[in-house]
Amino acid sequence: MGIDRHVKFVCFIVRDSAYTKAVFPEKDMSYHDYRNCDVDDYVLGAEALADRGLFVLRMGSIVSKPLRSNHPRVIDYANSEFRSEFMDIFLGANCMFCVSDGLGFYAIPAVFRKPNAYVNYSPFHMFYSSRSCDVGIAKTVKHFDSGERLRLSEMGRNGVAQFSQTAQYQAAGLVVESNSPEEIRDLMLEMLDRLENKWITRPGDEQRQEKFWSMFSEVIGEKRKICHGEIRLRYGAQFLRDNQKWMQ
Repeated sequence: MGIDRHVKFVCFIVRDSAYTKAVFPEKDMSYHDYRNCDVDDYVLGAEALADRGLFVLRMGSIVSKPLRSNHPRVIDYANSEFRSEFMDIFLGANCMFCVSDGLGFYAIPAVFRKPNAYVNYSPFHMFYSSRSCDVGIAKTVKHFDSGERLRLSEMGRNGVAQFSQTAQYQAAGLVVESNSPEEIRDLMLEMLDRLENKWITRPGDEQRQEKFWSMFSEVIGEKRKICHGEIRLRYGAQFLRDNQKWMQ
């Protein structure tokens, strides 16, 4: 693929409906369609990492559409001649970090002690929180009619933070919205900066982390004991800076 053995690279994978439709054609998998994402939203972040000198590989075996980027260090590995099950493991084991929405591939880097940067994570209450090397942000929930984002406290009062099926959101008149390309880029760069010891903590960052995780533990209710032990993951710092009213 033109990647020198000493050059660092990042893997990212995007959940869509193509894989489940191909592998489970007899099953109705629409119950978690709200978890699907668009690979186009990841191009800005992938190219930002590539501008920092890394190669960036889009992972996957069956995908709905190709990755469109003209950057020479951004590679659509999922649609390349190089893609194989062995290479999936090799890349996951040797990447600098992986960007994932919680899709199963994340477990390969994790097994080999590589960090994961989660974007577009859902369902909210199941956020993988056990590793201090990881960072992440989740999808957000909005009212379908008004387009207004639900605040954390509202997600707790209405039980929305515990939803896990598409029909639940539809019945409540809600829509699950993906992170913006800018939010995805910011999270990718935060992970890179942290790993390269370039991350600069701003005043209020630690307080916002504490506030978010305290509210998270409260609003997910009984799922706190079911899905989480000690919470070590850091929520995306820039997201919390930009969305302080959300934490109300």
